[in-house]
Amino acid sequence: MFERWTDDARRALVLAQDHAHAAGQKYIGLDHLLIGLTELDDAEIDAALEGRSDAVRTAATDALKQGRKPTSGDLPVLPVLADLMEKARKESERDKSPLTPAYLLRALASSGQKAVTVPLRAAAVSVAAV
Repeated sequence: MFERWTDDARRALVLAQDHAHAAGQKYIGLDHLLIGLTELDDAEIDAALEGRSDAVRTAATDALKQGRKPTSGDLPVLPVLADLMEKARKESERDKSPLTPAYLLRALASSGQKAVTVPLRAAAVSVAAV
């Protein structure tokens, strides 16, 4: 599944898992991937987030449910995230491009899920512009 993914796209998913572990969660959710994407040094992500990657990351991190004992090991992705990752893959294939972090971000933003829209709006980023 990940052979079409760029190294940065894979790294974003690894960072997402790290955040899920730190929050003591047993899955990788949309919010975790959003945080992972904002941690990349990626000009396209930063431009899509209107230069507010740090603010988006802070808002998403603040919204995470914390306080559980950290977890370890491989974590599954939520089914809704798996569907969005597949949407990103199909879009990249249609464009005949590797799956970059920007495809993942667009899929997340298009979901309308609160785990994504709330941090974007809190950071004053237009969800429609992403």
